[in-house]
Amino acid sequence: MDIKLVAFDMDGTLLNSRHELSPETIRALYKLKEKGIICVICTGRSIAGLKHYSELLDLNMPIVTLNGTIILDKDKNVIFARTLTSEDAKRIWTLADNLNANLAFWSNNKLYCNKINKFTLNYSERSYLPITLIDDFEAFVQDNGISKMIFFDQEDKIIDFKSKVSKIKDFNVNYCISNPYMLEFFNIQVSKANALDFLGKYYNITPEQMMAFGDGENDIDMLEYVGYGVVMQNALESVKSHGKFITKTNDEDGVAYALKKFIRL
Repeated sequence: MDIKLVAFDMDGTLLNSRHELSPETIRALYKLKEKGIICVICTGRSIAGLKHYSELLDLNMPIVTLNGTIILDKDKNVIFARTLTSEDAKRIWTLADNLNANLAFWSNNKLYCNKINKFTLNYSERSYLPITLIDDFEAFVQDNGISKMIFFDQEDKIIDFKSKVSKIKDFNVNYCISNPYMLEFFNIQVSKANALDFLGKYYNITPEQMMAFGDGENDIDMLEYVGYGVVMQNALESVKSHGKFITKTNDEDGVAYALKKFIRL
């Protein structure tokens, strides 16, 4: 198998259910690097949300953050960035207000929200950043680009929100359920697949020479784009048909298992 680049989602994929990197996973990543294969973190997290994982940052790998909104090279220089248009951002803010949704959003690598509650505070804690309440979004968006916006709620509410969004006409925004409690919105040109397409051109690597691992709806386009998509056993059922192989769960070192099986580490 002529694999030159492997992309990894983080939550539910590289990380176990305790949000930890297992020793076996770390060893597998270092063995990939020793083989000269480019490892890419491809996550919905911000760069601040990765600082806790020094083992990953020490690998000096390219990082796709916020689902492809920002791409950093191995030296952590920004080589791609795309924000929502101000009109799209305002439309999503209004939608959150109409649906009484808990909303957080990223701007200039800082975190903001429309409500301070258990949902937004939990996301703030996971992101390793404080969160700031915004009342006048209209004024804020005039001076600041919005990278990504997220609705948070119970699983049934998120499914309902997505159903309502799907019925909106002329809604030219990419959106997906990244985990059962989060519905994310970003620029129509942004996706993990588009990020890998950009990196493929950057490194002169074809999609057929790429492998990707994922578990969420925001990984589907990436899993289908690469030559070999690997889905975690713990993935959403809606995701499992979009890869070529289903590996073990994230609590069973599923990433390391598949890498050993197909790349012979």
